Amino acid sequence: MTLQKLESYTNKEIIKEEAEILTTILEDIAKNLVSPETFNKILELKKLSVSKDYLKLDQIVKELSNEEMTVISRYFAILPLLINISEDVDLAFEINHQNNVGQDYLGKLSSTIRQVAETENAQEILEHLNVVPVLTAHPTQVQRKNHVGLNHSHSQSFTPTSRCKSWLDERNQMVQQFAS
Repeated sequence: MTLQKLESYTNKEIIKEEAEILTTILEDIAKNLVSPETFNKILELKKLSVSKDYLKLDQIVKELSNEEMTVISRYFAILPLLINISEDVDLAFEINHQNNVGQDYLGKLSSTIRQVAETENAQEILEHLNVVPVLTAHPTQVQRKNHVGLNHSHSQSFTPTSRCKSWLDERNQMVQQFAS
């Protein structure tokens, strides 16, 4: 019997629908928070990216002010994170569903323990078992709030230089917004 590997599971139709909803929400928020000129540049960059018109895309990016570059890069950085959260929630839902209906899947802890217990060298295997947490460069788990809090506490432990002070203040405001 071949078991399904849930790490690569995605419900493409639901994720696509949620990505469209998240994109609309993000566009509505951006439209209300940034200048109309900057918002129009965001839309133009999206259009050029989809049409793969890299020459015009490059030209617009070169003409962006530092402030516009900051706002626009944040816009394009947030959407993949939101979509990633959506995928994680969908995966967690599927894992809970399979656990609730008693379905086995590759990597299910109870199934793995049962398999190990049935072997002759189960004690030896368990004695050499080593479980360690894995910290990723960009968290893809649903519990991002914990990572944001950890990053915030680390940033507070350093003495910022005058050049970094404004960035840290801005970052701290974002952390507070995401935390609430």
